[in-house]
Amino acid sequence: MRSKYETKTDLYNEELLKTLLVEAGLQVKKTDVFHPFDFIATNNGSTRYIEFKKRNHNFDSGYPSLMISKNKVDNCLKIAKEDGAKFILIVQYLDCFAFCHILPELLPQAKSGGRQDRNDAHDMELCYFIDNEYFRKWHRLK
Repeated sequence: MRSKYETKTDLYNEELLKTLLVEAGLQVKKTDVFHPFDFIATNNGSTRYIEFKKRNHNFDSGYPSLMISKNKVDNCLKIAKEDGAKFILIVQYLDCFAFCHILPELLPQAKSGGRQDRNDAHDMELCYFIDNEYFRKWHRLK
């Protein structure tokens, strides 16, 4: 089974996001740690499956895209389609939150990517590199 990398800081950041989503008028439920996505948010009969990522740089830091696991995205898109939900990716940067409605047609060709700082072979895999132009800044952080 895959290791769990969820820290107290991760839980704090998730709670902050949950608060912002509720303030935006959504009803929000946190999912289990091994669930494919982090939150289920609803309002007015519309359901959104939300994956939450944290990056330790500013949105406009020079990275042209966001790297995310191809398997994670493909799995979340499949479940969202089956359930008639939208799949939303929300990223907390140092200076803001940004979000993207993930649609299959916006996904680029997958390439090898990942992180090597945890000595976990599962961290290197096929990834999508989603261009920043598809993200919308949502909430500024001080």
